[in-house]
Formats: sequence, C-alpha cells, structure tokens
Amino acid sequence: MKLTFISVSSPAIQCLIKAEEAVGEVMPDALKLKIYYAVSEYAVLKNRQLTGDIGESDFVFVDLMGSPVSTIKAVSDGLENCTGHIVPYGNSAREHLRLGAFTAASMQSKNPDKKPDMAAMQKMQNMSEAMGKVMPGKMRDMRNYTQICKYFFVADYENIYNMLLLILRDYGGVKNLPKPAEAREVPDVSLCDPESMRYFEASRAFLKAFPYDKDKPVIALLFYGHIYPMDYSGAMSAIHKRLLAFSNVIPIAVGGSAALESSKVDEIVLNTLPDKPDLIVNTMSFRLSAGPMGGNVKAGTNMLQKTDAPYLHPVFMSRRTIEEWENSVQGSTASEVLISVMLPEFDGALETIPVGAKSAPRFNEKYDVVIDEIEIIDERLARLCDKAKKYIALSKKPVSDQKIAIICYN
Repeated sequence: MKLTFISVSSPAIQCLIKAEEAVGEVMPDALKLKIYYAVSEYAVLKNRQLTGDIGESDFVFVDLMGSPVSTIKAVSDGLENCTGHIVPYGNSAREHLRLGAFTAASMQSKNPDKKPDMAAMQKMQNMSEAMGKVMPGKMRDMRNYTQICKYFFVADYENIYNMLLLILRDYGGVKNLPKPAEAREVPDVSLCDPESMRYFEASRAFLKAFPYDKDKPVIALLFYGHIYPMDYSGAMSAIHKRLLAFSNVIPIAVGGSAALESSKVDEIVLNTLPDKPDLIVNTMSFRLSAGPMGGNVKAGTNMLQKTDAPYLHPVFMSRRTIEEWENSVQGSTASEVLISVMLPEFDGALETIPVGAKSAPRFNEKYDVVIDEIEIIDERLARLCDKAKKYIALSKKPVSDQKIAIICYN
C-alpha cells in the first residue's frame, strides 16, 4: 500500500516514522510511505514530486493548517488525480474526503457549490460512533474517519501506531496485523502535571501530588493537553517547574478552544485551591475561548473577569528556530504575531513574551523529511517569571504606593 502523509505536525511525523518501522518488522512489504512536513516553502521540483506522489497513492492523509500557498496548490493538484482514499484533517481539502463509501459528497448540502459543513460532519461522526462497530459499508467508514481524526488529534506514538494499523487492515488489505486499539483521548479540561502528563480527576489527588503552600501566591497555568501541531510538553514542564519555585500552580490542560466554553474551567481555576489565582498564565494561541474554527469569546473573558487577576501570555514560535529568531530583525512571524499576540491582547493579555521556538532541524534521510521540536529560550523564561513576580507584587500593593507611567507617541 502506498501511503502519502502530509502534515504540519512534527510530533505526528516522528511517531509515524517509528510506527512504520514497527509495522515493517512484522510485514516488511506492507507499506510504502511518503512523508511531507508542510510548514515551509518547497522548491518547484519538490512540489512536483509531492503532486505526483499524491496522485499515485492508495491512501492520502492531508493536514495543511498554515501551510504555504504553493504547497496547498501542489496538494490540491495531486488530489484531483488521486483515485485512492483521502482523509483531510480539519479544514484541509475537506471537499476531497473519500474513505471507502464515505465521501464529501454524502455530506453535501443542497447547494452544490458549498463545501461540507463542519457541524454536519460532526453530527454524522457522532452517529457513526456506535453504528459503525456493527454495520459494514458507509457507517464503518464514517466511524473509521472519526477514529483517524481522534488518533491524530492526540498524535502520540500509541495513537499513530494504531492509526496505521487501522489504515493497513481496513484499506490496504493487510489482515495479518494486530487489531487497532481505540483512539486514546484526553479530557476536554482537567488538572494535569505538564511533566508527566498525568491527569487528575479530583482536586484531592492533585493536592496530594502538589501540596498547597499558603505562604505562596497562586498561578493558574493553561496549556494544550494534546501535541498537535507541536509537542509543547517539554517546554511546558520547564515553565511549570520555574513557576513552582515561587508559587502554587494550578496546571490546566485544555483539549481545544471549544472546551473552554464549559464551566469546568471556571470551577478548576476558582475552586482547586483555597485562594483565587493571583495571576493567569496562558500559553495557548488565539482568543482564550475561540480558536481558528470560532468559539464563544465571552466564555473566556467572563472567566478572566471572575478571576480578576493579571493575565500573561507567553508565546511559542512554531514557525521559527531559536537561531532564526535571534538573528531576525522582525522576530516573530506575522502569523505568530496575529494568533499569539494580537488576538490574546483582545482578551486583555499582557507580556506576550516569546519563551520557546523550534529546535535546529534534524534531517531524516530515509524519508527525505526534516524534523524539529519546541525548545525553551532560557533567558525569556527567566524574564517571564520575573514579570510574574512583579505583577503579583503590584496587585498586592496599596493604591497609594503604586506608580503609573504614561507613554505617548507623537
């Protein structure tokens, strides 16, 4: 089976490489894998190769969030000529969806020019969850599509390995492989230790692991509970450790912007510890409760108003290496400024300090693909912690002792 995998997620690609090697030990000739890391511009010849590989594939997985225009066009050209299965993730090429009997056309509205609606897709996916286990054909394919998206959302090795098993068994005719396990999912919102990614169902278990110190301030730390499109867990662990040195930290893992619309965020932020947070630190992009697919902006701002604490927003740069950032006059890219500086500032975010960026890329010769990960910028993290201490101290000062500087631009 020829599988072409196009993604902007470096962790998913790294896990896919390991998963392919594991499958190859059992079935050496079962899979011919082509991988494209679609975050940067390709040369003309590479784009032609991408288009050709897609057109010749039995199965194509497409994830193009934030990809260059030239890459998107090369993928689109290839998909037009592809007769195999096509699984788009998110908004990427939804009109080309084709997995067995489940196609984009089956979800088409009465208006033939309108792309498949995300709400309609979600409704059909929910319906297929139970029915797809016992019914062959379209319902099974719908369920498999949902499973593939769930595998990819968390994108750890366990999920990517099982995703590969499902694809090979059900669409590659390779039956002599283990039956894939159900996708491992993460809670929508939960207390979570960023170092071990251990989730806590109750405050009691969390306080046993992280005892409360009444002499220290309280900081609520919000971060992504999944590793798409980048794995921030190592960087989040470094931030968590540094904040723990001088505060009680409420670490809250969030499964997506929609999860923030629930009252559970308010409950965790306000009720986990005896005292309300003195500071909120949010490392997620976009508005606090609205992502690239939209959301309820008021849910996030309401939570911030209830907390009534300074709101800091450290930034992870997923499009530049630390060296590129240090040597650039511009600093962050325009898209990173938009989603990680401008939009958070609409919610009242302060100190949008870059604290992490991509590591120096590593080239995988076998798959002709570059791999990278997020690393902490130590000096910037120290500055973030210094700012956190000062904002907490300022909030506790009597108004008569506070000073205000007004800067005017002529």
